[in-house]
Amino acid sequence: MSKWKIAMLIGSTLLFIAFVVLAIAYESTYYLHIASALPILIVLWLPDTEKHQYIRGKHKKNVRLVVHHTGEHGKLTITFPAGYVQWKKSKVLYFHLDSLTREQTAATAAGDFTPASLAVLPYDLTAHPRKSGWIGINLEHLADRTAGMSVTTSEITQLVLQLRDVEQLAIQHMSSAAPVVRKGNQMQA
Repeated sequence: MSKWKIAMLIGSTLLFIAFVVLAIAYESTYYLHIASALPILIVLWLPDTEKHQYIRGKHKKNVRLVVHHTGEHGKLTITFPAGYVQWKKSKVLYFHLDSLTREQTAATAAGDFTPASLAVLPYDLTAHPRKSGWIGINLEHLADRTAGMSVTTSEITQLVLQLRDVEQLAIQHMSSAAPVVRKGNQMQA
């Protein structure tokens, strides 16, 4: 929550209290009516209860989004340091399709670290309702799935997605967002 929103929330709350005090002090219904309208402003500045986490360009040092093998067996891996994903605070982890890097999988050396991975299933994925190109991973589903595993969510450092699931969701979201234009007797998307 930005400092400006916090200031507006505090200001509108203080304004509400001031008008209630004025209504009591002057026994005025006008002040009471003004005070009764101010909770609308207070609600506008309340913080969002549904928190989301975004992987943005500034997080490139910590997070890697890599596409391995395109086609039917293609995979997308999201690798991050332990503790980066806020499993308890966030409901959805969003990443942008433009931030994907394409690489071929190199053979790992014997001493390389193997991250604790978790598979992301198609029903765990969702498209952002207002921002195009953003794909979300439902963290609550993943946390529920790890409850019976020997690995906890705090130990997971990599998410593995099927590339076809991501592409299918992106195409489905793009086709539903495309406006339909009628030209003569034909319809075009």
